[in-house]
Amino acid sequence: MTNEIIKKQIAEISKETFTEKFFTTHGRISRMTFLKREVMLILMAFAVVFLVETCFIAYTLFGATLPEWTAVITPLIMIVIWISDYCLNVKRLHDFGKDATLAKIFLAFGIMANVYYIAFPLAADLLTPFTIFDSVVNLGFLAYLLYMRGDEGANEYGETK
Repeated sequence: MTNEIIKKQIAEISKETFTEKFFTTHGRISRMTFLKREVMLILMAFAVVFLVETCFIAYTLFGATLPEWTAVITPLIMIVIWISDYCLNVKRLHDFGKDATLAKIFLAFGIMANVYYIAFPLAADLLTPFTIFDSVVNLGFLAYLLYMRGDEGANEYGETK
């Protein structure tokens, strides 16, 4: 009996495509699913930063400049990660009956913070009140999404995955 239930759950999980997992705002996800996918996004972001930093160090050691593609591809990859994070946040909010408004506010706040970091690169390296506030707010929102228990059964956004 339990093996059949597990097989059914695995079949349902494997039906979900990569795009449905990371790039849609429809439906709900549980806290554990959210945590797993969020960790994957964080690891991807670290991998991008590590790759760019490694290229920068390698090119600097050999007296060359970074290729032009790094100035284009890195922000594009980070934007894709942002979009995916936004979609995960919306699905997590749906799990406890909230709409996407809070996720939109935090997306806008994240965009403003990154514009600040680009506009004032030296200030972003220092522990300014804005950078500390940005970090605390983002960690607080993440903790909120991980703490809130989802609605039992189906709600207006569907069943939990």
